[in-house]
Amino acid sequence: MIIRGKSRTSVTVEIGEQRTNRLFPDLPLTWLNPAAGYKLQTKTMSVNLYGPISPLELIKREDLKVVLKTSELNSEYESVKPEVLLPTSIDKRIRVNNLIPKEARLKRQ
Repeated sequence: MIIRGKSRTSVTVEIGEQRTNRLFPDLPLTWLNPAAGYKLQTKTMSVNLYGPISPLELIKREDLKVVLKTSELNSEYESVKPEVLLPTSIDKRIRVNNLIPKEARLKRQ
């Protein structure tokens, strides 16, 4: 890096453990408030987590919950984005990087 001029520059560097992604495939999708007259088409979802390797390796499939909350539905097909619930004990540097598929599908019966 080259800095020209007489102004001062401050640089902060955070050194930490290497980070990576970890995929948890085919986690069951739980519909918390099923809407009458609709059927859940998406049964499982894959969750990709990102964070430091050590705490990421400690997470088990059972630790993760993928939940779907719906309110008013009004069309034949609906797509709703589920929420991934991480345990409170999980390292705060771990985050959900991706959800596959991105939305759950519901169909009016």
